[in-house]
Amino acid sequence: MIGRGNGAGRLLAAVALATMVALTGPTATAADCGGSAGSTCGVSADEANGVYHGLIAVTDQGWVLDRAATNGTTPGCGDCIWIVVLACPTNSPADPGSQSACVEASGSPICRPGQLLYRLYLTTDSRLDQLEGTVCLGGTSQIVAIGDTASADFQRYLRDVTPPDLTVTTRPKDLTLAGLTTYFRASPPALEPVPFGGPTITEVITIGPRRIRWTWGDGDSSGWRPPDSETGHRYLGGGRFTGVLTTEWSATYTVHYAGRSFGPYDATGQLTKDQPFTKRVATSTPVLISGN
Repeated sequence: MIGRGNGAGRLLAAVALATMVALTGPTATAADCGGSAGSTCGVSADEANGVYHGLIAVTDQGWVLDRAATNGTTPGCGDCIWIVVLACPTNSPADPGSQSACVEASGSPICRPGQLLYRLYLTTDSRLDQLEGTVCLGGTSQIVAIGDTASADFQRYLRDVTPPDLTVTTRPKDLTLAGLTTYFRASPPALEPVPFGGPTITEVITIGPRRIRWTWGDGDSSGWRPPDSETGHRYLGGGRFTGVLTTEWSATYTVHYAGRSFGPYDATGQLTKDQPFTKRVATSTPVLISGN
């Protein structure tokens, strides 16, 4: 990521912006943000640093979402960082000034009464604080943090979801013999996409096994392998062995907002589940055969 410039100025901008925006427009409720814990939504800027991440929109200014949907160097504007600054002559992301409303911001002819004019800046991995345009905020005009909300929704889904067990099959099916190769396979069940979030922003999340690892119960393991692939193992002694199938799950999601869909995107983070299994192994008994 390219540098952000004056760190002290950035912090002052964040604090002042969060204060100023909160005073000049209504804050969206949790329901407007899909009920996602920890997300930012409406015209309430992120309190930590005053920025939005990924896809954003302004409720009645469609060009913002159009610009976000086509920007960034990763899918879904994944490296996009947006900041809004009052459109006063000397204010900028690096030097926001006092963030007090000036005539240019509070009396702009392009905004409705009661609104303030802001400049919208974008930073990505390839650009720093590029001016994208101006937006009028206040009243019904709100910033919708689509990317931040979708990320919060997905993290909440990961926290609550329990992946299903895979179906374990072996050859031989039941009892096997020590010294002979036993073949194992783990097949995932059919999984349907899951709708999540809402009502303003919704996601459709699909999980699937990314890779699996067999621990046989005798001190040996297979290492990571593709799911639904057959793996052989040879037990050296008899007994009842309790092994563990470890499945690493990944996810993709599609974001839906205002009748538009974005994605699917590979989700950050992953799920890992341990699934025990047992295998009975018999030791063959040598039989002497007469040569006569």
